[in-house]
Formats: sequence, structure tokens, C-alpha cells
Amino acid sequence: MLVTFVCLETHAQKRSAGGKRYTGLIDIPHQILRYHTVDSIRKEMRILKELGFERVYLVLCNPGYPAHSHPFNTILPMGKKMPYRMLESVIELGDPNWVYLNEAKKAGLEAFAVMKPYESGSGNTIPEGKVAPYSRALVKTIGGSHIHFDNMLIKHPEYRVQRKPLVDSIQKRTNLPVTAVEVSFCIDSFRNKIGHNNYLNFRGYSRSEVDSTEVELYVSKDNGTYKRLEQPYTTTVSYGFKDVYDANGRRLYDNKEHLVLRLENLDISEDYKYFVAIVKSQHKLYTIPYSMIKVFTASGEIPITLGVYARNPLHLPNVPLDPATKAWGTEGNPVKGEKAMDLFQKWGVEFEWYGVGFWGNGWESTGVYGIAKGVREEMKGTLCEAYPEVREYWMQQVRRAVDMGYDGIDFRLQNHSAMVADHLSYGYNEPIVEKYLQKYGVNILQQEADPYKIMKIRGDFYYEFLEEAAKYIRDHHKKINIHLRHADQEPEVSYAESDFNELGFWTMPKIIVPWEKIVDLADEITLKHYYFNDYRPALADRIKARAKAQHKPVWVIDNVNHRELNAKFMTAIEQDPLVDGVVFYEFAPGVFDTYVTGDTSKPYSLVILQDLLKQVGWPSN
Repeated sequence: MLVTFVCLETHAQKRSAGGKRYTGLIDIPHQILRYHTVDSIRKEMRILKELGFERVYLVLCNPGYPAHSHPFNTILPMGKKMPYRMLESVIELGDPNWVYLNEAKKAGLEAFAVMKPYESGSGNTIPEGKVAPYSRALVKTIGGSHIHFDNMLIKHPEYRVQRKPLVDSIQKRTNLPVTAVEVSFCIDSFRNKIGHNNYLNFRGYSRSEVDSTEVELYVSKDNGTYKRLEQPYTTTVSYGFKDVYDANGRRLYDNKEHLVLRLENLDISEDYKYFVAIVKSQHKLYTIPYSMIKVFTASGEIPITLGVYARNPLHLPNVPLDPATKAWGTEGNPVKGEKAMDLFQKWGVEFEWYGVGFWGNGWESTGVYGIAKGVREEMKGTLCEAYPEVREYWMQQVRRAVDMGYDGIDFRLQNHSAMVADHLSYGYNEPIVEKYLQKYGVNILQQEADPYKIMKIRGDFYYEFLEEAAKYIRDHHKKINIHLRHADQEPEVSYAESDFNELGFWTMPKIIVPWEKIVDLADEITLKHYYFNDYRPALADRIKARAKAQHKPVWVIDNVNHRELNAKFMTAIEQDPLVDGVVFYEFAPGVFDTYVTGDTSKPYSLVILQDLLKQVGWPSN
């Protein structure tokens, strides 16, 4: 049914003393993890209105309620042992996307849907041969089976972004018994980014400091339970100088000294496809596991997939765990380090979780390294925009949001579905291969490809979708907003000394969009950066300038949960002449939770927000 709401006029918009507009964003899937009713949503809209906001951004629940990077952010069983209650909320509300829109309109708010086309499921897994009762499909992969994908992927997992196929002779090696495992650590000095302005400056170790390092090997057939390898083998310890590479095979350093631990004379049956190497040392040892851990069969080195996170059972603090009766598909956030040491034997490994991490080149010192024979064939839960069927699936969501009555749609690239380490190995779907051959005369299945060109081809397909979406939205007198980032104007795939916006980061779909065309196409632009409480006007400066020249508003995200709800950060945005407004991101559950609990001690409470809005001269109701 087509529902018509009156689109609010925006000619008399409220402004702060610095001429900025302020509003909040509610992530509906995350918000309804806490039990929600129509009344509780009505109260949330009333708070937004009382703050003086005229617009609210609502992140939609995607079809099928796919899991995010929090595996529990989906439909899970109801019961006293489950701390999250999305299913109860959905039963209560019917359609959360509609209820939030309806209550926003009743409160007199302009409502923009935030659509995340690439949010089709984080790709968390359960062991081989197990079932997850509340997942409507099991999709086989490295580590077991993917669960909780969206409505498209449960029927058509082949529409995901695909890896370049392995050569048959290399693939066949993975079916042979393992004869050796090698784990290397850099004991030379290096520098690694661990924050926007923070670096690990590792001094290195002398050989005598690491002489006593040991490795234990555990094996598994299903990546559900692991046992220590009992067969005899030889461990050799050696030192040598070699280059350091990242997960994508890009050289980071020349001729660095390494400690090499090699387990030899192994004869591990081909039935065992999963291993965990436990490293014991008096010192913290650093490795890039994706390039510095190797596995061999009698035919040579084999392709492998790495992971440093263990599955983590979801439970309430006072409810004891019973591994014998565990319910697969109800896991919490995976863990690493000492916590992983306690869990991996009974719960298994979650491979490539968060890709190569949040910062830097993928250096790890966890001491727990999961290894799987073989590599992924698809980029977890990332849909490939090159297929007409995928773009039509997205258009169905656009039409539904517009027909439902949203005043506009805000398209966001970021998602939780592309957590892979060697992202440059992906993008080899048939339409992309054909387009590459057409444009550049190279068959990338037989010759080396330029990863930037693959990303640009994918970005062009995404733009085709945006053009079609924009036409439908404007034909219905609505607005189209599009998210961009600094990485769009300065494409960068390396992690070396880079900022947070590299294209290979795990929340990005690994595409390069034609940002100039997008600015020209959109009615408004939203900049989704990870400032981490350090607002930098230079980020996306050309994007902002192009939008400003066309009199198109630019909104900047203020991430409440990244401690950006403070006077210094907001003042810096107020002083940026190219910015029109501020969106408080993750406003819920952060600010709303403090309202519900009455907790004013957190750096993102409602009281703090009200005070900051007064400081910038924002007129509340």
C-alpha cells in the first residue's frame, strides 16, 4: 500500500550560532536488540523533538535481518538465557522500519531512511555439520557454514563478490596430508599504526631473548572442537633475514630479521582441515599471520586462511555454560588473546574476523593463531553490484522505503559484510572480468589485474544503481543523500602509514566510486569518517568543496560512541565553512540507554548532549 506523508518544508531550518543543523541517527536493528514497543519508540521520537531536531535518520532493517559484526544482532531464540531480544521486538512491532517512520512523523520529524546496500550479513560461522535453528540457510565456507545472511544471499550466495580462482594444481594440494607448519616472527624493529596519532615503535629483540619460544599445535576436523596433536614431530628454531609482506603480498620492509619456528616430519591426515598454533614466549612476539604463517604438504606450500579470534558463546553472566548442550548460532562477539586461549578448543575459530584489524598492517601478538586449509571463494556476505539481479534487489528496497513514506534515502557504503584480509584477491565475478577485458584488453583470469581498476569497475556498477535509485526517488518528490569518505577522493589500498580511510578496511565494500558524479547526482552528502575525536577539516575537502559550490548540504557524522560528544570536537565542526550539519551517529543506543537507565556518568549521556547543544547556540524546543 502506498502511504503518503507530508514532506516537511526545509526553508526555515533551525541553525546553531555557527549556522549548523543538528540531528540524530537511530540504528533500528541495533536499537531493537533491547525489547521495544510502539510506546518506547514514541518516547525516543519525543526526545529528539524536544532537543530541537527537525530530522531523524533511521538505519533500516535489511530484508531477512542479517547479522552485523555483532553476531547476535539478528533474530535469535527467545528465552531467559538470551540477553538480546530482537525477535520479541519484531513480533511486537511487526515492521520496525514502518513503526519508527510512523512515530517520527507523528512527532513532526522529517524521516530519512539510511540504506546500506552491502549489509547482507557479517559472515559469522558455525562448525561444519552443525545447524543454527534460527538461520534460514547454511552457506558452506572456510571454518564451517555462514549463517544469518539476508534474503538475497540465502537463495543466491553465488551473487557475492568472488575471489580469483586458484590454479587447479595448487588447489589439489589442500587435499593432501600436512607435513610441515612454519610460524615466523619479526624480531627486528618496525613501526605500526595503532591509532590516528599513535604508533607502535617496536625496538626488536636479540636472539637470546626469544630462544625459549615454543609452539603447540592443535587440530580439528570441523572447526568446532580442537585437540592437541599427539603424534611425534620435530621442531626447529632458526633465524634469518627476509622481507616483510602484508596480507595482500605488498612488501612493507626489506631484509628484517625473523625468528622461524618450523614443525617438521608431520603426517596430519587430510581429514584435519583446521589447526591452531599456540605460541609460548617470555616476550610479546609480533607476526603478520596472513603472510608469515605457512603450511606445507608433500607437493609444496598450500593456500591457507588465518584467524586470531575464537568463537564466543553468548550467555548471561550468571548462567553457566554447558558445551555439551550448546546452541550454535547464538554466539557473541569473537575474542582473541587469552580469552581465545580459553575458548577455541570447545568453540572453534572465527576466521578473518575484522579483516586484518582496525589499524596498521595486520601485525598480531595474540599467541593464538587459527589456520584453515584453503581460501574463501567469496567475500563473506558482500553482494556484487555487477549483477543486474543484485541492483534490482536493492531497487526493491528503495521502492519500498519511498512508498512507505520516508522523506529521503541516505545511501551508505559502509557495512559489516566484507571482513577479509587479502581483499585485493577479490572482484573476479564474470561481469567484472568481461568489463575489464572490454575496457583494458586484459583477461584478468589469466593475467595480473590492477586492483584499482577492478575497484573502479565495481564503483561504476554501483553508480548505475544510484542513478536508477535517484530517478525513482525524485519522481516521488523525495531526496537522495549519499555517503562518501576521504578514501573516495584519495583512493588508497595500502595500510602503510595511512589514515583510517583506506579502501581495504573491513567496513568498506572495496570499491572506488566516481565521487564527482555522485556529488553531482545527490541532493545532500553525508561524510562518514572515523575521526576518533580529532576533527580534521582537510578530510574529504574536495568532496565538500564540490558540494558547497552546488549549494548542496554536507553533513558530518559525530560518532557518539567514539567520544566525539564534546565541546572541542563540535566547535571544530562549527568552524568548518564547508559543513552544513551534524548527524549524531549511534545516538541510539548510546544516548537513549542513558535515558532509560538514568546513568549520567558516560561521555554520551542525554544531559551532556543537551549542555553541548546549548553551548553551540542550538535552539531546543
